[in-house]
Amino acid sequence: MLPCDRREAKLTGASRSGHLGCRQAANIAVATQRRGYQVVARWTHDAGDVESTMRRCKAGILVGPHVREIMDRIYAIGIPVVRTSGFPDPLEPIDIVTGPDHEAGAAVASFLVGLGHREIAYVHGAPRYRGRIERLYGVREVLEAYPQARLHDMRFEHEVTFTQALQGLRAGGIHPTAFFCAHDGLAVTVVSELLRIGLRIPEDVTVVGFGDFSSATQISPQLTTVTLPGEEMGAACVRLLDDKLNARIPLDQRLRITVAGHLVLRASSGHMTTRPPV
Repeated sequence: MLPCDRREAKLTGASRSGHLGCRQAANIAVATQRRGYQVVARWTHDAGDVESTMRRCKAGILVGPHVREIMDRIYAIGIPVVRTSGFPDPLEPIDIVTGPDHEAGAAVASFLVGLGHREIAYVHGAPRYRGRIERLYGVREVLEAYPQARLHDMRFEHEVTFTQALQGLRAGGIHPTAFFCAHDGLAVTVVSELLRIGLRIPEDVTVVGFGDFSSATQISPQLTTVTLPGEEMGAACVRLLDDKLNARIPLDQRLRITVAGHLVLRASSGHMTTRPPV
């Protein structure tokens, strides 16, 4: 869509391929239309392209990760801009709406400890996006209060499979009984691989994801996960921009908004057993 009136907001993303980014874009489009704004959606990595489009609009939303050059050029325009992912530098003067990354990690850790798990692996790969790292920090923060619990940071690159990474842990005598995965897509792979090597879920191991994507209920056992409130995040972005465009919030007042999710309990999680590791 091309810009046509003063009530337009700009929505730009880094990639068409991300499930999360597309879902956020759809939710933001709904929220803007409800308030009478037209959305100009532009998916690009090109800083000049993003800047030229933003200059035709009254406000902007940055969806997904963007390099510093793009962000600096956008902020220099002087229009209200809100980001929906990433984390600002300390005291960086920007507006951002995020989901429950750190909080989700802490909640999952408390949940797993409550089920009796003491060998807990956080599974994530490359690239190591800041939100995924924040979930790791949340898990670690809670487990520090349980000296008998150990957190295993399962980082592996594209050329290393989850099973290979798990074999590396086991070679060192580490046998996780619970796996918290950085996102549901990764959790689906973990469930498949664990079943393939003969482990039962949840009788032998527990798997928890993040995002509550459609894939979470399309596998067996269905996935325990944390919701990522995309619709609410989109609505919060639009409310914030609307308030700034209508002078209800000063342009120089910067806000950090975190939209809470919740833990969805399904069949992939259970109490730790004493069954010897396979």
